[in-house]
This record gives sequence, structure tokens and C-alpha cells, in this order.
Amino acid sequence: MEQSLKEANRKIESNIVRNVLNAPENLQNAHLFALGSIFDERATEERLFLINSLTAYVGPIKRSRLLYRFDAFNRTNPHRYIDKQPNLVLIAKTIFGKYVAGFSKEAIDSAGNKVGFGLLLPLWNRRVFEIAANKKPVIYDDYFIIFGNSELRLKAQETKLFSNFGISNAYFNSEGCKVDALLGEGTEREINVEAYEVYALDLYRSF
Repeated sequence: MEQSLKEANRKIESNIVRNVLNAPENLQNAHLFALGSIFDERATEERLFLINSLTAYVGPIKRSRLLYRFDAFNRTNPHRYIDKQPNLVLIAKTIFGKYVAGFSKEAIDSAGNKVGFGLLLPLWNRRVFEIAANKKPVIYDDYFIIFGNSELRLKAQETKLFSNFGISNAYFNSEGCKVDALLGEGTEREINVEAYEVYALDLYRSF
């Protein structure tokens, strides 16, 4: 029974991915994630996959608002810009040119974080990993931006990306995958990023 359920879930995910890849990018979505500079002209497919994946899981997106873009000369803690914003999207580009994203319906809040919906999206290999039941998609820390149980963790004002993806007490369902499925660099759990940006989404409807 359990094996049949896993196989059914795998087929559902495959259909979602197929629909995402085949979906046309219309004029309505042309402005999404376009205010920053993280997606270059070679990353059209990654950007399209992010837009359509988020639309498939959380509903139509009205607008993406750039909250923060990493700037080595800006010494202000990014929490000043990104906290208390629901429907949060983090996009990071590694030094190897791979794009990794995280989504949280719940806001990052120093007063405490809530259980809710979240996604991890290694855009470079077109995968989507959902938050496990009764887990928090984001966790507040003064010095880090954290998704899950440090399955994506960026230190404020630095360019090091760490991942606990695939560990036994992970918050996101890794579906048996290891960290390579997320970061794409073998067993390496910490790599440098070239850039990262944080957006908040305005949705046409809640899910």
C-alpha cells in the first residue's frame, strides 16, 4: 500500500513537472522576478520553471516584489527588508551557475514562526520538494536566512549557502534524495553563491 502511494505521488509530480515545462510564458508573467538581476538571458528556462511551479502549487501570481538583493557593500541585516512578508521566495545562484529557490507561505518573524506550506526548488534540475506535514518552512535567526531545518541556510551579508537537505530530521520531504539533488555538487553541503535575491509574492487568490 505504501509503495503504491509513493508511486502515485511520483506520477502526480511528474505530471506537474511536465505541465510546467510545456506551459507558455505569457505577457502576464513577463514582469515576474524581473526587477532583480539574478536571472541572466541564459536562465530563461529556470525562471519559467520557477514561475509555473509556484503557480501550480500556490495559485496565479499577480506581482513579485523585490525585497532584498545581496550587496557586499550593504552591511544592513537582510532581516530588516524581508521579515514579516508572507509568500516569500528566495532565489540563489551558485558560483557554478546553478539556481536554487525556496518558497514559504509563512513569513519570517522574530516573534515566532508558524507551521505552513513551503517548497524547495532546485531550478537547475526541475525538481520540486514540498514541506513535510506539521513543519515550519522558515525559521528566524538573527544571523541567517533559514528554510526548513537549515535545508537552505544563507548567512547574512555573506555568500555561503549551506544545506541539510536529505537528513533524517529534515523539514522538507526529500523523497529519498540527497543534497546533490538540491545543490548539484555531489556531497558538498556548503557552497558559495554568486548572488541571491528575496521576493514577496502578491497572489490573485489564497490557496
